[in-house]
Amino acid sequence: MTAPMNFVERYTAWAETFTDAPPQFHRFVGYWVLSTLLGRRVYMHLGDDWLFPNLWLVILAPSSFYRKSTALSIGARMVKAVQQDIMLPSEWSQECFITLMSQQSHGAMVCYEFKGLLAQLQKDYNFGAQSLLTELYDNPPEYSRKKGTTEIKEFKIERPYLTILGASTLEWLINSVQSGDIAGGFLARFLFVSADQKDKILAIQPKADEAEKERVKNALQTALTFEGEMSYTAEAVQYYTDWYYRFVKEAEKAPEGVRAFFPRLTAYAHKFAMLEAILNGHHPEITKDDCRRACLMADNFAAEIGRLGAESLGKSKFDSYRLKILKAINKTPGIEHSRLLRNTNLPAKVFKDVIDTLKQTGEVEVRESGYYPIVAATE
Repeated sequence: MTAPMNFVERYTAWAETFTDAPPQFHRFVGYWVLSTLLGRRVYMHLGDDWLFPNLWLVILAPSSFYRKSTALSIGARMVKAVQQDIMLPSEWSQECFITLMSQQSHGAMVCYEFKGLLAQLQKDYNFGAQSLLTELYDNPPEYSRKKGTTEIKEFKIERPYLTILGASTLEWLINSVQSGDIAGGFLARFLFVSADQKDKILAIQPKADEAEKERVKNALQTALTFEGEMSYTAEAVQYYTDWYYRFVKEAEKAPEGVRAFFPRLTAYAHKFAMLEAILNGHHPEITKDDCRRACLMADNFAAEIGRLGAESLGKSKFDSYRLKILKAINKTPGIEHSRLLRNTNLPAKVFKDVIDTLKQTGEVEVRESGYYPIVAATE
C-alpha cells in the first residue's frame, strides 16, 4: 500500500499543476513554508545550544521565464493563509526591523530580488544590519540593543525566529558576490537551489485546484501539530556520524572562496532531519531514513556550492570578468570584437584590461576573424 503524500510532496505536486517553475523550486519552497510556520515549537539540543529548523533559502535561475517570483508567491500565500502576521515588509530600515521583531519575534522575509536585500544592507542607515541578521539566524534566547545618546532606548527581541526566502539570477550572484561577503558569514547561512533548464513550458497557467489547495493546507496543519524536543535514534546517530566524517573530508577539497558554506550545511542536515521526521510522522524521534534524506540534501547543496565556486563565486571581480569573457569565447569560437564586447556587457576599459591579460597568459588567441579559446572557461 502506497503511503499518503506528506505536506511537501503534496504542495510540490499541487504547484506543478498550474505553473511551469522547476519542481525543485516548489519542493524547497514547501520546506521553507513548513520551517517558517513551525517556528520555535520544535528543536534539538546540540551541546549547550538549541537548534531550530529555520531555513534561509535563495532560488537561482537565468530569467523570469523560470517563474522564480511565482514560486515565491505561492509559498508566501500559503504562509499567510495560516498565519498572516508573521510576514515582514520587503523594505525596511534597521531600526524599523528591530522594532517590528521586538513586537513580534517570529518573522518571515520574502525577497523577490535577493540583490535588493543585499543593497539594503549596504545603505548607511542600515549599518550593522547584516550583523544583526547574521546573529538572529542562530535564534538566540534574546537579542537586545541600546540606541540613543541623551535618551537611551533599549530594544529587546525575545525568542527570535527568522526565515528568509529569496530569488536571484545565477549570473548576478556570481558577478556580484565577493569572498568577503562569504567570509563574513552572512551569505554562508543561505541555501541555494538552482535550475538552468525546464521540463515543461506553460504559455497560459491553468487555474489552481482550490479543493486540492485546501487538502495541501490540511496536510500542513497536521505537520504543525508537533512540538517539543526532537532527537536521533541510535541508528540515526550512527548514520549521521559516518556521514559527517565523510562530509568534512570532502569539504576540505572545496574551492577556498566558498569553504565557509560547508560547516553550515552540517547544521542544515540536522534541520532537514527534523523537518523530514515531522513530515513522516516520526516526531519526536528522527529515524535513520529521515537522517539519510536530510544528509543527501546537504550533499546536494554542497555539490551546488562547489559548482558555484567553480563558476567563480567568491573570487575577485577581475576573475569573474575573466571567466565571463572566456565562456563567451568558448561558446562562440571566432567571435568578433564588437559582438564579444556587447555579449559580455562590460565597460570598454575593463574589457580591454581582461582581454590583454588573457592574451598575455595564453588563454585566448586573437586572429583577424575574432577571438579563439585556448583554455577552457572552467579552468
